[in-house]
Amino acid sequence: MRFFIRSVFPILAVCAAAIFFGGCQSPTVTKTVEVNPDDDPLGGAISSGDVRTVASSMAPAILALPEFSSQAEPVRIAVAGFQNNSRFIIDKNIFMRKLRMELNQYSAGKLRFFAQESNVAKTRGKMLTERQRVAVREQIAKTAKDLAGIPLVAKAEKPLKIALLPGINTNLVDMNADSFTVMMRSALGKAAAGKINFLMPGVNDGADYYLVGQFYVESTKREGIVNPLDYVDVIRTRLSNGQSLDITDGRVPNTSNKNPVVVGTNVNIGRESELVKIMRDQQLRNSPNLNKYLNVMLVAAADKTIKFEDSLLVDAKITDKTENATYILSGQISSLSQRKQGNSSDYLLISVQLTDSASNEIIWEKDYETKRVTQAGIVYQ
Repeated sequence: MRFFIRSVFPILAVCAAAIFFGGCQSPTVTKTVEVNPDDDPLGGAISSGDVRTVASSMAPAILALPEFSSQAEPVRIAVAGFQNNSRFIIDKNIFMRKLRMELNQYSAGKLRFFAQESNVAKTRGKMLTERQRVAVREQIAKTAKDLAGIPLVAKAEKPLKIALLPGINTNLVDMNADSFTVMMRSALGKAAAGKINFLMPGVNDGADYYLVGQFYVESTKREGIVNPLDYVDVIRTRLSNGQSLDITDGRVPNTSNKNPVVVGTNVNIGRESELVKIMRDQQLRNSPNLNKYLNVMLVAAADKTIKFEDSLLVDAKITDKTENATYILSGQISSLSQRKQGNSSDYLLISVQLTDSASNEIIWEKDYETKRVTQAGIVYQ
C-alpha cells in the first residue's frame, strides 16, 4: 500500500498542475502528407506545377534550336535570371534553376552554363589567387633565366654590378613591390651563376646597371604613370643627398624648374614634385580588377638605355567568364490581378528569352500562361 501511494502521488500532482494552469490538453500533432510536386493542394496563382511545366515544356524547345543542334562544340550560356513583375513575392529564380537543370540533363553535353552564385565565386576566387601565386613564381624564374642568358650577362668577363630600384607605379595596382624585388633578385642571382653582383638596397654608386620594375594595368582609363627615366634620376639624386628611396616619405620635394616634365596641361613642374604628386594621389591608389603586369627592365647606368625587358602577369583579372558566353538566357514573370469581394483573379504570363550576346538579338522566345482564382490569401516563402 505504501508503495502504491508513493507511485500515484507524482502523477496526481502533475494532473493537478495541468488543471490549475489550463486544464488537461492533448499534445499538438503535426501531420505531413506527401503530394505530387505537380499538385497544388493550397491553391494560389503560382505553384510548383507551374515551375515544372515551364521547365519541361521549354527545355525541349531550346534544345531543338538549330544554333545548338548544328554545333560540334558545346555552346556556352550565361544566365540573367528572371525579372518578377507580378504581385507575388517569390523566389523568382526558381524557374531558371529548374530550367537550367532540365537543359543540363537532356542536352547531352551540348550546353554549358557558367556558375554565377556568390558562394561559388568566393571559393573560386581563393583558388585562382593561389594558382596565380604559383604562376608568378614560375614567371619570375623564367624571366631571370632569360635575362641571365643575354650575351651582356652570359659573356661578361667580370661580374656586373646591378643596383635594384624600388618598383614604380605600385599605387596603381596596390602590389607589394618589395616581395617581387626580392624574388627577382634571388632568382636572377641563381640563374646568373656568379655573373652578377647586386649592390645593397639604397646603394647605386658604381652600378653598371639598374634593375627596375614598373607595374601597369590593362586599362583604357587615363592613369598617372611614372616615367622610368625621371624615376631613376630622382632616386639617384635622393641617394646622393642622403634621402630615403621612398619619394613619398613626407620630406619637402625638389621643386626646381630644371628638366621640366609635361603631364597633360601641367608644365614646368620639377621631376620629383610631379612624381610625388602622382604617387600621393589617393584617386590613383586603387586595386582594379584588371590584368596587372610587372615590366622588368635592365637599364644601363651610363646612357639610360634599356638592355633587357620582360613583362610578367602578376595578378590576373578574375571574372565569372560570362564574357565568353554566346547566348544569354533570361525570363520575366508578369501578372494581371483583379480582386472582388475577397476573391482574387490572377493571370500570369511567364516568358523565357534566349539572346545573342554579340548582336543583342532575341533568337528564341516562348511563353507559358495560366489564370487562377483564389479565395484565400497565399503567403509565399
